Amino acid sequence: MPDFQTVYRYTLSVIYTDGSVGMGLPTDYSSPALLNPPIATSAEIDSYRMILYWPRVAGAIGYRIDGPGTPQQTGLVAPGSAGSLTLPNLPAGTYQWQIAAVYPGGIVNFAGRAVVTGSVTGYGSLQRAVDSYAQMLQAVQIP
Repeated sequence: MPDFQTVYRYTLSVIYTDGSVGMGLPTDYSSPALLNPPIATSAEIDSYRMILYWPRVAGAIGYRIDGPGTPQQTGLVAPGSAGSLTLPNLPAGTYQWQIAAVYPGGIVNFAGRAVVTGSVTGYGSLQRAVDSYAQMLQAVQIP
C-alpha cells in the first residue's frame, strides 16, 4: 500500500549520444490519500433484512464490507457505483459492519473505515430505512 507520508523525489536524467548528460528539475510526489466513506448508517427493512448506506468516495472502484451477513463474514465487495447494500437473512440481534473504499489494483486503506452498527428486531419498516438514509445524507451534507 502506498505510504501517504513519504515524499518521493524524481529527477529525469538524459544521456545524449555524444555522452553529455542533461538533468531535469527535481519533482516531488506523494501518493494521494486513499479515503474511506466518512460515515455510514443502517436501517432494518423488515424482520430479517438490514440495509447499509454510505456516501460514495471519488476514485473508488468498489467497497469492501466486513461483518455479519457478508460471504464468510468478510470481504464482500460492492460495485463502485453502490452507496448501499442490502443484507438478507439476518436473525434478530445487533451487528457491526466496517466499510472501506476499494481503489484500482484492489488497494484498500483499512485505517479509518466507516463503522456502522444496526439491530434486527423483527419489526423493521421501509420507512425507517428511508429516514435513516435521509439522516446520513444530512450528516455529510449531500443535497
